[in-house]
Amino acid sequence: MRTRLTCLLFTTGLGACQGNDPQNPDDSATTTLDDSSGSVSQESSGGTQESSESGSADSSTGGGELASCHPVNVDVALCDPSIATFSLTSTNPWYPLAVGSVVELAGAGEGDEAGIAVTVVRTVLDETNTIMGVETHVLRHETYFDGVIHEIALNYYVEATDGTVCYFGEDVEFYDDMGVFENTDGTWKAGEDGALPGVIMPAVPAVDDAYYQEYAPGIALDQGRITADDLTTEIGGQIYDTIQIIDTNPIDDETPCEDEEKRYAWGIGEVKDTVLEVVAFTAGTQPLPECHETTVDVSLCDPAVATFSLDSVNPYYPLIVGSVVELAGVGEGDEAGINITVTREVLEETRTIMGIETHVLRHETRFDGILHEVALNFYVEATDGTVCYFGEDVEFYDDLGVFANTDGTWKAGTNGALPGVIMPAVAQPGDMYYQEYAPGIALDMGHVVADDLTTEIDGMMYDTIQIMDTNPIDDEQACEEEEKRYAFGIGEVKDTVLEVVSFTP
Repeated sequence: MRTRLTCLLFTTGLGACQGNDPQNPDDSATTTLDDSSGSVSQESSGGTQESSESGSADSSTGGGELASCHPVNVDVALCDPSIATFSLTSTNPWYPLAVGSVVELAGAGEGDEAGIAVTVVRTVLDETNTIMGVETHVLRHETYFDGVIHEIALNYYVEATDGTVCYFGEDVEFYDDMGVFENTDGTWKAGEDGALPGVIMPAVPAVDDAYYQEYAPGIALDQGRITADDLTTEIGGQIYDTIQIIDTNPIDDETPCEDEEKRYAWGIGEVKDTVLEVVAFTAGTQPLPECHETTVDVSLCDPAVATFSLDSVNPYYPLIVGSVVELAGVGEGDEAGINITVTREVLEETRTIMGIETHVLRHETRFDGILHEVALNFYVEATDGTVCYFGEDVEFYDDLGVFANTDGTWKAGTNGALPGVIMPAVAQPGDMYYQEYAPGIALDMGHVVADDLTTEIDGMMYDTIQIMDTNPIDDEQACEEEEKRYAFGIGEVKDTVLEVVSFTP
């Protein structure tokens, strides 16, 4: 049997239901549920198109209308415990669930709350709740009006293994103007009364993504629609990439489908809504991925405590303007048989990052003579001799030398990144450190394993150290070791497949 469901409510932006022409009211669209399968389809005068959205009505109760402010294209099935798997590990940078993290927002109310000082505190607690057999994080959301408690909500979130952050419900308590408990309106849990987990944040948010955040028919059906992904937010001197999501509620008693703007910053989460803006952020305790312990602290490169100079005194990572090192070799693995050349040149230009003037080292890679990668690396030496890594601008090219992407680009002072240690002041076996310190983007590590090697170049012998590089967040080969060697007065002279072929001081 098929139960007909009419798309009830629409907002501007995405228009009406999929297949509906908002300029032609006769070109109507309806949503139907096949009670035998639970699948949903959109029907219009142009025919029927299947949607992956399952459970758009509760077939266990014979079906019914599910209110919507706009079409959806991100399927709540991504959060279905019967087919998805989950982890308490948090990897989605737009909705991090690091235990102990706290975001505080503040602003002045509008409308019925005009003139009220509103404060919201969002804390990821060190506790979990199991819902539908899935262990979830607990995020405590407190709202104060003029310093008096107005709402406490315990929100239950967990990340699916594809990176989608799923919303399993909330326990809500509202309080009156005197701070006296009033009701639990809005409380819902997946698995109860036909409710299913919603999508609070897609794995890779993209403009025009649209989805149900809450999926509790008759109780909570909040929806989200991503409208921008090119914004920024400044917090504590750091600049964070930011996305904008418009929230709507099709079953709000007073203003159904009214847009509510929210913004989410990389590595922090919610930082703004219609009236509130972030005023404080405390990072959580989720440890950074690592391949080994660290013995050299990146604080040696912290602009807040260290001083720097463009003068170069570290002999194993010299930054002498005009110096050029060329390496060559034959690729292995996916690059087997490819002739690879790398040219590393310290340019005359500088770049200022986090208020620090850095050198620019241009690293160019070619495959069989065709440009594969250009990276501008930003290095500067601390006055103790530690060479610090402030980020890189990366461009990758395809097999024909056509620009492909900027994967791996990062800069200290952006999205929580800090300068890393590319070479200790006095490198010695056992030194271990983060070379790159950009959580979620680049976390390469180094481990000095030998300091008694030599390299011959044009008849000259150079003392050489060996460092093993690893990458704990490599998608394919996390923590696989890559050998690199650095010669006194030259810098990098060897990696796993490449060896130095020329050096210009």
